[in-house]
Amino acid sequence: NKDLAKVVDGEKKSLFVDINKFKNSVHNQSSCIKCHTNVSPSKNPICLNAGKVDCSICHASQVDDYKISIHGQKHYSGEKTAPYCNDCHAVHDVQSQKNISSPTFARNVPELCGKCHREGLSIAATKDASNKGIIANYKESIHGKGLIQSWLLVTATCVDCHSSHRELPKVDPRSTVNPLNVAATCANCHLGIYEAFKSSIHSPSFNKTDKKLPSCSDCHFS
Repeated sequence: NKDLAKVVDGEKKSLFVDINKFKNSVHNQSSCIKCHTNVSPSKNPICLNAGKVDCSICHASQVDDYKISIHGQKHYSGEKTAPYCNDCHAVHDVQSQKNISSPTFARNVPELCGKCHREGLSIAATKDASNKGIIANYKESIHGKGLIQSWLLVTATCVDCHSSHRELPKVDPRSTVNPLNVAATCANCHLGIYEAFKSSIHSPSFNKTDKKLPSCSDCHFS
């Protein structure tokens, strides 16, 4: 029923589910109540106070990472601009990341992240004031040109450097892009170079100085 809706905080929200999209999703073998666990015929209506779906029922490790991430921290603190699972993966038409039409397919990841992290949009003005033009800069990088111009799916996208669910600011020592972790992150693709780096004068495992040592992004930029 396309007219079915509810009002949340004064805003009308559609409850319509396109069954054809659901049948083509990766969840097409799951029953509704597998995700909507707090729907009950004892309530009137049965979806009363149903709330958000808890994806950790099936995807525990991903949700654990999300809770740690800056996205999760912002979401659980009540910030409405912070992305939740369905903002990246869709709602009822969730697709495998191997599906070329999926927003999480490698070729589509920069545009997905660019919905928020792009110059001119609100989050770019507030969260990335020092890094305006993130997506534009990525497209001009060797990684971006490899992906967008040459369709090389083995090149690095946003999630390869920042992780898929545990994105953290570089000042956080747990972050994959923290200066102490950048080299190991780059090693996921550039292993041979990383092995050479570890025995170089720039490596903290070789150079025991108390001074700041350069990492990959200091010379190659971000």
